[in-house]
Amino acid sequence: MRHTKLPQEIRFRGHIAELDGLRALAVMLVLLVHFGPHASIGSLLWKIESIGWIGVDLFFVLSGFLITGILLDTREEKLYYKNFYLRRALRVFPLYYVVIVLGLAIQIAWHDESIIHNLYETSWFVVYLGNIHAVFKNHPPLATFLGPFWSLQIEEQFYLVFPFLVRNLRQKALFWMLVCVVVLSGPLRWGLYLLSPHRELLQYTTLPCRMDGLALGALLALRVRMSQWRIRPATVTLGAAGLLSGLFIYLSWGGYVWSSPRIRTFGYSIAALAFASALLWVLRFRGGWQTGWLRIAPLQYLGKISYGIYLLQALIFMLIRKISTHFGIKSFVEGDWHSTTWTHFLLLVVIIVLSASLSWCFLERPISKLKDRLSFGYRVTRWDKPPSGHELFPTAE
Repeated sequence: MRHTKLPQEIRFRGHIAELDGLRALAVMLVLLVHFGPHASIGSLLWKIESIGWIGVDLFFVLSGFLITGILLDTREEKLYYKNFYLRRALRVFPLYYVVIVLGLAIQIAWHDESIIHNLYETSWFVVYLGNIHAVFKNHPPLATFLGPFWSLQIEEQFYLVFPFLVRNLRQKALFWMLVCVVVLSGPLRWGLYLLSPHRELLQYTTLPCRMDGLALGALLALRVRMSQWRIRPATVTLGAAGLLSGLFIYLSWGGYVWSSPRIRTFGYSIAALAFASALLWVLRFRGGWQTGWLRIAPLQYLGKISYGIYLLQALIFMLIRKISTHFGIKSFVEGDWHSTTWTHFLLLVVIIVLSASLSWCFLERPISKLKDRLSFGYRVTRWDKPPSGHELFPTAE
């Protein structure tokens, strides 16, 4: 069977609809682990809810793949650094800082007694070092609206340095550097666990300990651009199924929560490998019936607004709690995060999605349109019909 051979430099440019579906799955897992009710649920539901933290690992792999692809496709451009950092800033900064300002404003309006401490704590997040502060303090941020921000700190710290490596290293050198990062991440976490077993956030929220997911995504982006990849569909399918099954077996053995010792050491690496294999499967069957479920409209929409959902979730939660307390209404959240019932969980998710939709329509999308206008010499390749996985991964003859 003959396949269209695409020019190497454009093989993976353009929008990949299935990745929006994966983003939707990732953010739904995060919402489940944060707000799913603990009370009156069966053992299986408790297990599914408890592993929702792996949604962040899926985000890391996706981010590594997409951002590295952008860097590789533009590495020869004269304004490579300027365009990359400008476009990242326009996408990430506006809503990020809006949430910080709104969170502090809500606390001031409700005369929160911890506002002085929260101002100091928030200052670390303003400069994308909040994850470092949390590790030193050995406690998540007291300002609950900052709770999900640690993963953004990791990503931005990674991309502060990574563009220089992509620009200046040869492809083979970059490839083996990323392989070393993946291989060494697990032993590094294990060693740090032996030194400080009580510091749970050390492995969970710091860049050196969570680079394997980003590096695996980057490896995929690099490998598919080095040459056409002759890989059999059955090999991809069996590999993804095996690694995903292995992840859930390891979770059942090592503990479902992110802070269990076995998860803190090698569990994150297994999650990253499983999701990298899933991403490869999606790319291999891109545009086919096998990945059609990732292209359905609800998942596509949730994936498109997933950044807003992720950033706004804790802010909306905090606002609901304060309003319900102020007016003497029985809150539908309990403890620090969780909903009291599945009905309340669904209502909370609807409110978060509506808020993220408003953010997308009136803040994120208008600002994102500026990226192409303000990027100088930035080439964007668009297709009426993006190439399918069969064209990107020709079957071995």
